[in-house]
Amino acid sequence: MSNLSTKRYVVVPYFGDPLYEEGRARLIWAANTADAVEVLGYPALLLDRPVHSWNPFLLVRCLKLQGVPSAFAGFYNVSPELNRGCPKVLPGDCRSFASKGLWAALSKRFLERQLFPHVGCLHTRDWPLAAFAIERGLPVVFEEHGESFHLEVPEYPVEITGRSNFLLAVAISEDARERMLAKGMLREKIEVLPSGVNENAFERFPQEARELKAALCKDGEHNLLLYSGGLYDFRGVDMLLEIARELADCRFIFCGGRKRHAAAYRRKAQDLQLENVTFTGYLSHGDLLKYQQAADALLLPYADENLARITSPLKFYEYLASGLPVVSARMPMLSEFWDRQDLAVEWANIGSAKDFIGAIRKTLKAGESLSAKCGANVALAEGFAWTARQKKLFSRIGNPLEGVFR
Repeated sequence: MSNLSTKRYVVVPYFGDPLYEEGRARLIWAANTADAVEVLGYPALLLDRPVHSWNPFLLVRCLKLQGVPSAFAGFYNVSPELNRGCPKVLPGDCRSFASKGLWAALSKRFLERQLFPHVGCLHTRDWPLAAFAIERGLPVVFEEHGESFHLEVPEYPVEITGRSNFLLAVAISEDARERMLAKGMLREKIEVLPSGVNENAFERFPQEARELKAALCKDGEHNLLLYSGGLYDFRGVDMLLEIARELADCRFIFCGGRKRHAAAYRRKAQDLQLENVTFTGYLSHGDLLKYQQAADALLLPYADENLARITSPLKFYEYLASGLPVVSARMPMLSEFWDRQDLAVEWANIGSAKDFIGAIRKTLKAGESLSAKCGANVALAEGFAWTARQKKLFSRIGNPLEGVFR
């Protein structure tokens, strides 16, 4: 195993996050970003959640290098050869480095003594961590995804963002970019990069997909329609339940969501007496791909126009990679594709069940005639793979080996 004497491209979603957890989009981002960096030939490191303690005398100074657990690799469908940094212990309030007092001092000590010596470049979605690392002279890439849409975007003081070691601010969408600019981010430091596609999404599982479809569809159900992602009303899940009532000859599969959300929606479907609805719960990425490929069409609804503005739907590109027809809400981030006649994508207005039903019916009626357009879906998705995304990022910050990892 490689050792920590090597400077690494360190990926940290939020300081104190676990390595993996169901239904956490930023952990998917971290795993795939680190994997893409390794694919491109650079040493990457993920920071694992440490053992916590409120005893400051237990704070150790060494960061242990380990491979990622096999469960992690399967969970996110990434290389099992990735490395993680495992702090032995952190102060109890692991985000207190952004505040003041004893725990802040201890957390900063951990960062400076355990993590920062091994950082060739820090790539994070945690602005307080990014700012602290920039002040300490480390090369930093920061991303804003608008994930905490209910919170204000932080201020970006020019004395931090103007430093040459602050390499890039990545915005997930044009709306995120505008919000960052309004809070002081330097225009020349921002690059808009949508979410990526896991390269394994291009792999095909025809036998498993056929068997899944046969097992999932009940008597009288001629088509299988699949939604994958978080189970929230604003994502259009409630609207899809309404649609399922109208399209009783279709089986609706909902993949993903946290356990409590899946349980709540199962109860709701029962209360609505919907017998053509299945909630699978969270699936590993490899299993999810097989479910997707069992479908006749993949569904990407959205119910909230305001939240749709800040969304860069990773699932859209993953759906395209499946080589199947897609029915999608007209999200602003996808506007460049709305008029593409070569794609197997039908569009519906945000929050309109009537529009979405019409788009589904049109897609199912077209059937096999969409095969050529499905090929165009795959070709488009290839440009949004995580490695392609990371290449674009590296093209902005220069050759990492000559610059960042010097």
